[in-house]
Amino acid sequence: MSANPSSKKLIVEGDIDGSFFEAFCYSIGYRKKEIWVGPPADYAAGKGRGKGNAIDLFVDLVGELRDGRVSRLGLIVDADYASKGGLGYSGTLEHISGKLGPLDYAPISDGEEGIVFAHAGGLPDIGVWIMPNNRNEGYLEDFCIGIAARSEATLLRRARTAVTDIDTPKFPAHFKTKAEMATWLAWQEVPGQKLAALIGNNLIDTTSPKFLALKKWLKRTFD
Repeated sequence: MSANPSSKKLIVEGDIDGSFFEAFCYSIGYRKKEIWVGPPADYAAGKGRGKGNAIDLFVDLVGELRDGRVSRLGLIVDADYASKGGLGYSGTLEHISGKLGPLDYAPISDGEEGIVFAHAGGLPDIGVWIMPNNRNEGYLEDFCIGIAARSEATLLRRARTAVTDIDTPKFPAHFKTKAEMATWLAWQEVPGQKLAALIGNNLIDTTSPKFLALKKWLKRTFD
């Protein structure tokens, strides 16, 4: 397990997600390392990355809520696309609910401000966010484009047009937003940075409803 001693755990799919959400948490007032943020592979030896592993670790950590080793627990995963072999939003929520049900957790809220599961026996509530917005299919990149700063509108539009204008793209159609995000980041002052670079560089609108919804869910989950 990571040396980080925090009893607050936010489980994500991979390294890029981890650095983004760690920066996001810091930007909304949490101290650095106040919340342990990372994929399963960073939590314990022998664990992997990816959506399925993240969900499995999240469910396993309910046991640590019982004995007090974990005080707050959250999960952020992509909805993906059901038509492309993923679960989609509904399938992801059903999958997570099915794993939590036998542990006496059931959803008490399900909306664009995130999902909260409550325990029948009084354990702490736990939070789930399914990117991009707990409604639609997609990825973290869809969420990020949705909170782009107004000052970035022209450059982002050009990046999206450049991707659309590719005659024979090598990437599958459902990865288009990922390509748009990579293109936008490639045109920044320091080209090619990861998603975490969006935080603190005036590239996102911290007053947008989508940003504020994720902030509210994080506070609900970890405060």
